[in-house]
Amino acid sequence: MPCGKTHLKIESTIALVLFPSVFYLSYTWPKLSFINVSCFCVGYLLGSFFLNPDMDLFKSDGLNRWGPFKYFWLPYSKICKHRGLSHSWLFGSATRFSYLLIFAIPFIYFFPEILDFKFKVLFVFFGCWFANALHLIADRHWAF
Repeated sequence: MPCGKTHLKIESTIALVLFPSVFYLSYTWPKLSFINVSCFCVGYLLGSFFLNPDMDLFKSDGLNRWGPFKYFWLPYSKICKHRGLSHSWLFGSATRFSYLLIFAIPFIYFFPEILDFKFKVLFVFFGCWFANALHLIADRHWAF
């Protein structure tokens, strides 16, 4: 299994090719807007730096990047065992987004205009999912 820094190197290297490619795609295919591609890229960065599959390890690099807010993830790390649901292709990113959503509900209640961006959140989610998929591929195929 690669360490956290190796995961980040892999995901950062792929981002150097991925980001220009998807922005070029948005230029050549107008239905895929610049805003949607930007949301995908933001999601990819979030998935690489802040919402990676190792959020279930309380002493992971991803959690340490949250600074004092890492304690927000303490219940998540207690509920999810490492390499369990958080390392699922289908449910890994969804569980982290759902966990965030539980705490975002009061914020959404006071700022309902956020719901106008729900389609954009899908692009953020897919960007995060893609970064997490790379993490899972590295876990299964590289031994560093």
